[in-house]
Amino acid sequence: MFKTDIIIFDLEYGDQTVAYSRHGMPSILEVGALRVTKNGEPAGKYSSLVYPLHWEDYTPRIEAITQIDRSELEVAPKWTEVYDEFVNFARKTPIASWSAIDPVLLRYQCGYTGCDFRHSNRHLDLATVWQETYAEENSPWGLAAVCKRLHLTPPGHRALSDCQKTLQVFHALREQEVTDAEVDDEFELYEF
Repeated sequence: MFKTDIIIFDLEYGDQTVAYSRHGMPSILEVGALRVTKNGEPAGKYSSLVYPLHWEDYTPRIEAITQIDRSELEVAPKWTEVYDEFVNFARKTPIASWSAIDPVLLRYQCGYTGCDFRHSNRHLDLATVWQETYAEENSPWGLAAVCKRLHLTPPGHRALSDCQKTLQVFHALREQEVTDAEVDDEFELYEF
């Protein structure tokens, strides 16, 4: 399914509109990661909420979308602790996500908090793979839209469940007789 083991990761984060107008990028609220073997089998998972860098990013809209309660965030570990745990889980395995913004936000939050970014600049953007390989021109490419098209239950806007749903999308594509060779040829790691 993949050329190598990968870490599919997803971030839930604060309100972008508020963040951009006040301080830059939104605060990461949750990190989820799924270790996937090159055969497409889950081999481990990681999930943690994150104490927000900027509470104003945590708006009622974000609470409604993510279902992350303020009381959960108030006792969540700080970013540097969560990032250390995530790096230990990933162990230099290439990272992938459904969104091109997630690795950028990961690097930004590291820089903002003064911790060293400990991944390569290479990232597999699975949404781009979908768009370039399987999507029809101008078709929706968000994870929820792709799940709907493939008759999968939509994701729940929590980080780990979005990782698991991303893997389900690629399994569904394989079941639709997409060969491993076709998939492998399209998987390039993009610089961010």
